[in-house]
Amino acid sequence: MNLLSRVLVLLALNLTLAPVTRGANVEERIHHLLTERSCVNCNLVHARLILNDLQGVNLRGANLLDADLRGANLMDADLRDTDLRGANLNGAILEGAKLTGAKMRGTNFTGAYMANINLRHADLRDTLLEGAMLVNANLSGANLQRTNLANARLVGASLDGANLWSANLQYADLSYASLSKTNLILAQTHATNFLFSNIDDAVIDLTSTDDIAHQPGKEPG
Repeated sequence: MNLLSRVLVLLALNLTLAPVTRGANVEERIHHLLTERSCVNCNLVHARLILNDLQGVNLRGANLLDADLRGANLMDADLRDTDLRGANLNGAILEGAKLTGAKMRGTNFTGAYMANINLRHADLRDTLLEGAMLVNANLSGANLQRTNLANARLVGASLDGANLWSANLQYADLSYASLSKTNLILAQTHATNFLFSNIDDAVIDLTSTDDIAHQPGKEPG
């Protein structure tokens, strides 16, 4: 293949990719995502994907800042390195989703289904997880400062070494959860269920220990 032929091939490839990677509007990118099930590194800022079936899609590196994903099915989706800040995932299904490296500070996961999710060392500061299903989730080492986990189900979850400073845990179910060396200073724990949870060496605010101490079956630190 001569030089001119190579240039023509490269130009053709560039034009083929252009609608998705550069010049396309958000609607075109969404169409590409729904048809091709992939939109790597796409700009989907403010995209509306309410109730869409996105199971197994590849969105690695996509910019989903302030996107509306309420009720979307993102089971087994690749969301690594995505920007989900300000996104609304209220009621979304995220079981099996890959979120390593995703930016999620301030994201709305209210009522989301996130059982068995791996959020180890994730930055979840100021995130809304009220009523979220986080059964058996891995949140070890996660930064959950000021996160709203009220009414969340965290049964069997791992929160070892997590930072829950000033987090809202009211009415959350943390039974059988592991909170070894977890920072619970200023955490709101009214009516939190710590039944059979492990809080060995947890850093606990003395003003809230009554809520923890009166839970039967817990293992005090």
